[in-house]
Amino acid sequence: MDEDTLIQRYFSFDADSPALIRGPGDDAALLTLPPEDCAISTDLFLQGAHFDPGDDPVDLGHKALAVNLSDLAAMGATPVCFTLGLAMPRIDEDWIAGFSEGVKGLAREHGIVLAGGDLSRGELGVCITVIGTLEGEAPALRRDAAVAGDRIGVTGTVGDAALARLYPGRAGLEDCRKRLYRPQPRVEFGRRIRGHAHAAMDISDGVLKDLGRLLKASGKGASVELADIPLSEPVAEERAKTGDWFTVLGGGEDYELVFTVPESEWEAIQEIGRQLGVPVSGIGTVDAGSELNLTQGNEPVPLPSQLGYDHFKST
Repeated sequence: MDEDTLIQRYFSFDADSPALIRGPGDDAALLTLPPEDCAISTDLFLQGAHFDPGDDPVDLGHKALAVNLSDLAAMGATPVCFTLGLAMPRIDEDWIAGFSEGVKGLAREHGIVLAGGDLSRGELGVCITVIGTLEGEAPALRRDAAVAGDRIGVTGTVGDAALARLYPGRAGLEDCRKRLYRPQPRVEFGRRIRGHAHAAMDISDGVLKDLGRLLKASGKGASVELADIPLSEPVAEERAKTGDWFTVLGGGEDYELVFTVPESEWEAIQEIGRQLGVPVSGIGTVDAGSELNLTQGNEPVPLPSQLGYDHFKST
């Protein structure tokens, strides 16, 4: 099979977008975007660093797009289209068909289309760039906009993906494995909290590490009560058994949102969560300092030397 046939068979989308004039098959995509601001995000998804050789290609296709959509969710943007770069050591039609199924399935859920990309022979890896728009007058959600007195909120639960990666063969972690391999980006929640929240980012490297990044960008500190961090039952059981908060909280790949919101808007945020079926938990408060302070039952807890995942430090 040649490259052109592969593109036509597996990466030709049966969907239309008013933004897309010309998609895959030409030298560049042609887009018409509305006059609103745009949000653009790129993520690499590499064998060995982000997935293992035996992982399900349907899961890989889903997750490769999901991690990019999570970045747009953190900005409050509406996804429009994406590009896909794919390197493979050889053509394996079964693998490609599964990967294509995973990408297309999530793309259809969010009403976005493939605008173009590139295929190459090489070590297996994926690079996706997503483009979204910011309709209306509410500003984009950014990391550097937290305000002292804001409440810190988190969607869903955290630590599930890390627990599944720690114990791949353990029974009872089916839901955690689903969180690891099929994360669901909080796109609609991010869109809806624009105009209510001050700052946000997605949780890809651990809730405390990513919150720390948000605080640093905003020039603020915070107090966080560990007992208020939302955990699923398996993660809570593991934490209670080991007494360790930080292994699963710092494992990454949650793809939930951490955000800050004025106290006056907290009920509105919770109502948005209820409407969308997205659990929302308050875990602390932003302050005018420069440190992230942790407590457990109002007792201070020292920060570990490494709060979360780091591509160049973690092993």
